[in-house]
Amino acid sequence: MSAYGVVPLPASRPTQPLKTIVNPFEKKPGYSVLVLHVTRQSAPTGLIDILHKEFERELEAGQTYPQEGPMDRAAFEGYFFAADVFVGMAVPDDEVATLVHENIEDVRGTRSWDESVVGYVYFTFEIGS
Repeated sequence: MSAYGVVPLPASRPTQPLKTIVNPFEKKPGYSVLVLHVTRQSAPTGLIDILHKEFERELEAGQTYPQEGPMDRAAFEGYFFAADVFVGMAVPDDEVATLVHENIEDVRGTRSWDESVVGYVYFTFEIGS
């Protein structure tokens, strides 16, 4: 839970994941970034582990989230996955057409999460939205 308490999701929120977006990966020629919409239910344990670890590093560095302190795994999941999470995954260009409609575990394939995840963003709803 955040410092603002539990914020309920709007009733009009779509229940299906949003379409995967494909972008060129300018820092890694021959690769694209698939941006996948994930939920707590669709996120594999290994992915949650890496997201939690990175989130804790941000908190410890004091770069952001001044209203939040360290979070255990359960608190992180409740806060981070309260609404929408998008994860960028590096994929070889020759695999994009095959993987664009797959789940995040299939997109990762045999690559490690550290090697695959190139970024993420999460959104929350504000009270009164």
